Formats: sequence, C-alpha cells, structure tokens
Amino acid sequence: MAEIDFDLDMDELPPVRTFIDGELVDLDAELQAVAPTNQIPKQRGFAINVFDDADDAAATGLGISLVGPIETCLQRAVLAQNVAASLVLEAGYLLLKVKSDSQHGEFEKRLKAHGISSQRASELMACAKLYSRLEPEQRKQVFSLPKTKVMALAAADPEVVQDFLDDPGVDLTLNVRELRQRLRDVESIHKQTIGILQSDNTALKEENIRLKQDSLRAYHFEPQTHLVREECLAHQAECELALNSLRQLFDDCINDDNKVERDLRIEQAWVTIHVVAARAMDALAFLRGYGLEGMPEAIGIQHRMLDDEALRWLDDYEQLERKHLKAKANRQEKRDAEKPKGPGRPKKGGD
Repeated sequence: MAEIDFDLDMDELPPVRTFIDGELVDLDAELQAVAPTNQIPKQRGFAINVFDDADDAAATGLGISLVGPIETCLQRAVLAQNVAASLVLEAGYLLLKVKSDSQHGEFEKRLKAHGISSQRASELMACAKLYSRLEPEQRKQVFSLPKTKVMALAAADPEVVQDFLDDPGVDLTLNVRELRQRLRDVESIHKQTIGILQSDNTALKEENIRLKQDSLRAYHFEPQTHLVREECLAHQAECELALNSLRQLFDDCINDDNKVERDLRIEQAWVTIHVVAARAMDALAFLRGYGLEGMPEAIGIQHRMLDDEALRWLDDYEQLERKHLKAKANRQEKRDAEKPKGPGRPKKGGD
C-alpha cells in the first residue's frame, strides 16, 4: 500500500545550512546572492524554477499528462489537489476501521507489513477525526490549508478547534507557529471557562445536598427558637462543667488521710451539690407553677441538636471549657498569692 502524503509546503521548510572551513554558512542566502537576475526568486528550501526537462521526465514517469492549454492544466491541478485531500481522508478512515477491528498489538504489525510508519498512520487518522468533527461549511476551508496547519488543528482538543474556528475573526493565514500559539490561547480560555463552570456546578451540588438534608429534618424552627436552643445548650455546658469540677473535688477529698479535715471538705462539696440541686428543683417548681401542659417526661427527638447546631455546640463547648479552666486557674493563683510568706533569712551578725 503506497504511503499518502499532503502537498509539500515550501514555506515550512528550514533554510539549508552547512559548515565550510569551520564556519556555518546559509547556502540559500549564498545561492541567492549569485543567482542570475532573470531567475525567479526562490523561497526557503528548494528553488521554484520554471518547468524544465527534469520536471517533464519526472511527470511522465508518474503517468501524468501535461498536454493541454493553461486553463485546462490549472483546472486539473485544482482537481488533483481536491482528490489528494479526499485520498488522505479515505486513508485515514480506512486506517481507523482497521485499527478498530484489529486485536491489541496487531495494528502496528499490519502497518509495518505494508510499509506504513506509525507516525504517518496517526497523522492520517487524526485528519479523518478532524474532518468528522468539523461543521460542513468548515471542512473545505480547513483542508485547503498546508499539511502542517491541518496537523496542528488535528492535534488540538476538538472543542478548542471548534471555538477557534467559530471565532468571527479567525485568521487561517497565520503561520504554523502563530496558529499553534493561537490554539494554546483558546485552550487556556477554554480551561478557565470549564474551571468556572465546574466550580459553579460543585457549589450547586453542595447546595442541593444541603437543601435535601434540610427537607429530611423532622423539625424546622424559627430564628428565635434557635436562639433559645443555643442559649440553653450553652448554660447546660456551663452547669455540666461546674458539676464535673465539684465531682472532682469530692474525689480528691475522699482519699485524704486526715479524717477530720477530710470530712469537712466532703461536707462542703456535699452542701454545694445539694444547693445546686435545690436551685434546679426550684427552677422546675417555677416552671410547673405556670401549669404547662404536654411537658416531656424524657428527652425526645425534637430536643436533639440539628447538624448545624451540633457543629456550633462543639466549638462553643471548647470555648466554655477553656474559660472554665482559666477561671479555676485564676482562683488558684490568687490563693497562692495570699498564702503567708515563710520566715526570711536570719540577719547577719548581732547587736
């Protein structure tokens, strides 16, 4: 199977340079300097001269007929260019079908057996994919470009290429380097847009999850009710911390060896806990005095903390605990400061 290639783009060929007597010389520039004045200026790479005997012999060897007037030759040239593009696409689609139907590892072997390089096969398949993705009105426009520009478009992200071609100010006369840079610029904008959309989508999902969780809650409260709940939870934490400290004082006293002092200390803790209990019972009696109906016998589901309340409770409890311990430490510091000082050093010498 013969290898199909695009038309050679003379603008993309690098200048010919070599070393002469240890110096790097640009042969193109040197030849231009000595070129006859009646010769057509050549571009970088090969010189583009008028038709000569070598061209006639090469064309005849390929079976190309050069007979006919200028207009006929030009029309045939345009047709050949279109046919060449069609053959490139045909080769690309056929290779895609072969690769799809081949087992893993077989495709490379088949290419090698038919003398097709993997790189050329990839180029042909990429061109076919590009053609499939283009809008019908864009296909002719793109495939009239040189091979290097088509390959630059084929190698880019499909959505980036579409955004680039959809731009009203698109300029396909750019050289290959400028075209690739323009594609990179469009890709950067494309990624930023996708990032913003993904961020918005994530925020929307999180909001939907929150709303769904809210809809599953058994109870919804007005703002003032939330305030009362939070204040009660804060006072509850303060009471629990105080009672825990009283319990710790009792535990410290129970193991004291000094029985007289130990009993006095335990008695003080006993009295304080009873006072607290009495105040709690008095508060309950105060509430009962209003003749409230439907008061719960035990804590129910409606008294449990909601998710956001639980999170605030964890933060508030830590702050209250630190405040409680700090107050306790301050009291101890004052007690230590008020302790009587020990005897000072004896005076030196006597009167």
